[in-house]
Amino acid sequence: MQLSKAIGGFILAKQADGLSLNTLDIYRWALDKLVAFLDDKPALDITTDDLRRFFAYLKDDYRNASITRKSERLSASSRQDAWVAVKSFWHWAHDELGADRVDTSIKRPEGETPVITPFSEDDVRAMLKVVVRYPTAERNAALVLLLLDT
Repeated sequence: MQLSKAIGGFILAKQADGLSLNTLDIYRWALDKLVAFLDDKPALDITTDDLRRFFAYLKDDYRNASITRKSERLSASSRQDAWVAVKSFWHWAHDELGADRVDTSIKRPEGETPVITPFSEDDVRAMLKVVVRYPTAERNAALVLLLLDT
């Protein structure tokens, strides 16, 4: 059975299981990339090496081109979404089609730690100047300080 046909069965099964439309869309997006990358290879012929090459492609070579963005690499979050979709598909394929679990040794892509730039002392003073203009100044200042501390 071709990978695209197996994925169709997987999506139908997950739809019947009640997964959200957003989750199904993410699964479709990621698995469509896998089908294109592997030229719709028969599902039972896919190897761990095929999946490793796919995830390396998503990390290093795939470019996300859209109307609103220039050609960009996939974010770590998108690569993690693809990993979850592939993992879920192979779990289903193992149970439903008797496929070998070729995904078990592939690690989840690591996320990127965002760089958080703290507010300067001048920024905090400017925020507090704004909140004291209102009748609820003490409460507003307390909320701003609480949010800044957390």
